[in-house]
Amino acid sequence: MLKKMVAVILLVFTVVLLNGQSINDVKFITEEYPPFNFNSQNGLTGISIEILDAVLDKMGTSISAKNAKLLPWARGYDNALKVKNTCLFATTRTPERENLFKWVGPIIKTKVGVIAKKSSKIKINSVNDLKKYKIGVIRDDIGQQLLEGIGVKNFEKVSDNAANIKKLNIDRINLVSYEITGAFYKIKQMGFNPSDYEVVYSFEESQLYYAFQKDTPDKIITEMQKAFD
Repeated sequence: MLKKMVAVILLVFTVVLLNGQSINDVKFITEEYPPFNFNSQNGLTGISIEILDAVLDKMGTSISAKNAKLLPWARGYDNALKVKNTCLFATTRTPERENLFKWVGPIIKTKVGVIAKKSSKIKINSVNDLKKYKIGVIRDDIGQQLLEGIGVKNFEKVSDNAANIKKLNIDRINLVSYEITGAFYKIKQMGFNPSDYEVVYSFEESQLYYAFQKDTPDKIITEMQKAFD
């Protein structure tokens, strides 16, 4: 009888604790992913930062998207998988990731592609063609996961896209698999000419979301989605 009473008390305590949680308890994590989210002289900025700030303001919170923690993608992704009340953004929503997170969005349409220097004259007509080249990816990024999904594993992992672009320019790799808008933004930001590059293979269009660790209370997700809408 005593054990049952203790179990009931613990259950009630847990429910009360969960119901007491709010968006203020969420730890927001982002990465260097221009133009969606990136660090500038004035702090974090970008499309997803500005939208998140508007959502948080609509929810009447005192927190700011500019206080999100900037981490390398692989580390942030691992946190979002394991640490409760964690939100990682901007995250591509895919069938493979669907049940790994709870989602708020969509922020914006996105498309991942494989990019080459035009001077390399690389032509990709099939998945088998991709297997002939060294492809740069960010560890655990959507560019890597989409390649794995079509059976392509001849890639080299780095922690950020700038490293990939540098390697591409000195021919240490032949291709880069990354979100197309972000890749060309970064190419220009690094002082290279975007017209010297081209997309030689494209994946299906997706959308970017705010991805919450799956044990985050539904109440938080529902309230944020309402504010987002």
